[in-house]
Amino acid sequence: MGGLRVGAIGVVGVIAVVVVSLLASRFPATPTYNPELAAAWVQAVGSIAAIGAGAWFIRYQNDLARQRRRLAIGAMLEVALDVIAPGGIISEDGFSAGASLAGFNPHRFDVIHRALLAVPMHEVEPASHIVLIEEAVEILRRTARRAEALDRMVREKSITSVGNSLRADCNRLREIRAAFSG
Repeated sequence: MGGLRVGAIGVVGVIAVVVVSLLASRFPATPTYNPELAAAWVQAVGSIAAIGAGAWFIRYQNDLARQRRRLAIGAMLEVALDVIAPGGIISEDGFSAGASLAGFNPHRFDVIHRALLAVPMHEVEPASHIVLIEEAVEILRRTARRAEALDRMVREKSITSVGNSLRADCNRLREIRAAFSG
């Protein structure tokens, strides 16, 4: 749909350049048709149209890059959720939720964590998404610390509270992911 719209705008622009150039060459100050004057007008109007099209194309590319970046962040968050809760399911039982960390893949998790840290924040729009990315990174840090301390938590029987926190963090990551997928 976007390509069709761009093509239509281009055709209308070319027609407008030709019409304006022909009308300008017939301007009352030039009573006779002068091909050199018509060529000058076509060149002048064409140059202005080319500058405008170039500026529009840069903006279009920037919008596409921003959209791709947003979708990539959403995909990273999706993978992070899959690492934390394979299949996207976190048990309602706090113990089972905490025990789900037993299958935790630290390498895969580290790759996602580093990728989120590498996101160029100055290119993220709107600014509220920067806060969401920082919150997601903090959730990932907490989850990594929980996974590293899993043995200790089992010994101290604190895994239920960790499971409840993990479930809350996964729900928040889902909300953050939703902000980047739309």
